[in-house]
Amino acid sequence: MNGDRVLVRSQPSVEIGEIGIFIVDGEQYVKIYRGSYLESLNPQYNDIEVSERSFCRGKVIGVLDPEWIAE
Repeated sequence: MNGDRVLVRSQPSVEIGEIGIFIVDGEQYVKIYRGSYLESLNPQYNDIEVSERSFCRGKVIGVLDPEWIAE
């Protein structure tokens, strides 16, 4: 969800159905990889088609609980 802090394993790709960090046209997204498109986790946002301008930065391996973060 917007504002979540996620743990990411740096890797060049993810498997279909996994959540990753993707760069598309210079913008960064957290999406589910579906092969030909990136599925939005938030229904308020559209899915994004995968193109030659899209690439994976890593796999999301967890979401930090806000209580774990010291201010």
